[in-house]
Amino acid sequence: MARIAPLAPPCEADVEQALREWMPPGVTEEPLALFKVLQHHRELASRMRVLGAGLLAHGELPALDRVTARCGCRYEWGVHAAVFAPAVGLTPEQLEATVSGDSRHPAWPERHRVLIAAVDEPHDTATVSDAAWAAPYPGG
Repeated sequence: MARIAPLAPPCEADVEQALREWMPPGVTEEPLALFKVLQHHRELASRMRVLGAGLLAHGELPALDRVTARCGCRYEWGVHAAVFAPAVGLTPEQLEATVSGDSRHPAWPERHRVLIAAVDEPHDTATVSDAAWAAPYPGG
């Protein structure tokens, strides 16, 4: 049972608009429960949305998916798999590789290999090696 219940409709018009803004353009699914919980505190939610939008629009979704998969965050990985991965063009092979492959998986282009290696290393060793830190990031 959730300690803080997600907001349930009907909501005030400004809350409905804020919830819609959490979802990527063109996505028709209902706003996620996480967003409905955050919206209890409108100021915090507005600040978090900027961060979330930046990560999704300018971040690297395969790296985010890898973090959620490696940490066993089923809810978060499922959200990325169902909603965000198709929206950014992640292939089914790449999505599967977030769970079962490593950074050398053939589904990944070189720039994603560097990111996934950087995600895996601290998960496995609690540190980032000098080599991982210095690895060139293609296109970045």
